[in-house]
Amino acid sequence: MTTPANWNSPLRPGEKYPLVVFSHGLGAFRTLYSAIGIDLASHGFIVAAVEHRDRSASATYYFKDQSAAEIGDKSWLYLRTLKQEEETHIRNEQVRQRAKECSQALSLILDIDHGKPVKNALDLKFDMEQLKVSYKK
Repeated sequence: MTTPANWNSPLRPGEKYPLVVFSHGLGAFRTLYSAIGIDLASHGFIVAAVEHRDRSASATYYFKDQSAAEIGDKSWLYLRTLKQEEETHIRNEQVRQRAKECSQALSLILDIDHGKPVKNALDLKFDMEQLKVSYKK
């Protein structure tokens, strides 16, 4: 699959971009919505696509620590099937967790904007300094 995007393209200096914190739907995961994120980015948005860890995605993974990330040791979480009597309670917990995760994503972007160093488990060559003062407040 190819996408109409350039990897690690620099942002235009001095420009401000609107920020979207994107939360995927139940039963889905962040990459299922890649086309939406790419489309938003192509229109000048900075898109923070949150991968929720509330077990509402069909499957998702994370790295437990830096060494796991370095060797690609993924820890998987799979969709939690619910009994009808659990639905309201569990969905309430999930929406609270999703709100917290979206808030954490926004806080991370604000930290970058304020020049605070950000720890990243992924080996990205992207210059995070580009994001500093780059989104519209």
